[in-house]
Amino acid sequence: MIGKTLTVSKAPLEICAKTVNSIYGHTPPQPTAYTLTGFVNGETASVVSGALMLSTNVTAAAPVGFYPIGVAVGTLTAANYYFKTTSSGMGVVAVYKAELTITARNEAVICGQTPAPPTAYSLTGFVNGDTASVVSGAPSLTATVTSSKNYSFKGGANGVLRILP
Repeated sequence: MIGKTLTVSKAPLEICAKTVNSIYGHTPPQPTAYTLTGFVNGETASVVSGALMLSTNVTAAAPVGFYPIGVAVGTLTAANYYFKTTSSGMGVVAVYKAELTITARNEAVICGQTPAPPTAYSLTGFVNGDTASVVSGAPSLTATVTSSKNYSFKGGANGVLRILP
């Protein structure tokens, strides 16, 4: 038999950052959690040493949305594996809407006055220097506000309508 060489290649390990959740106006925590998939022959993460580098540039000012987490191998090593940093299941920083509180203001009308004055309200909970100018529409104080890109709404204190003689 003529001498032959058998080459055994390293198996791939997929690195996937775990999703980090945040609320608009809050600085998200730096990502630290991840998963490794692709171990063979019953091996586990115990055969891996070193540190992975995860990064994001998402700040408190980032609008609502989903932002990819950067993944770099860093100093990770494993005798029988090489590392893949891209995956269709890569984690993201998920920025969700901040909550505004709608509070109806107290109103008074004179009995028989027509039409009744418009009911006033206030919105509280804005962040990042935002004001009511970022909200489209106006609430129907018996229903909900139409929309805003970076905020969701919750009801606050009910206002009182007094009818004066």
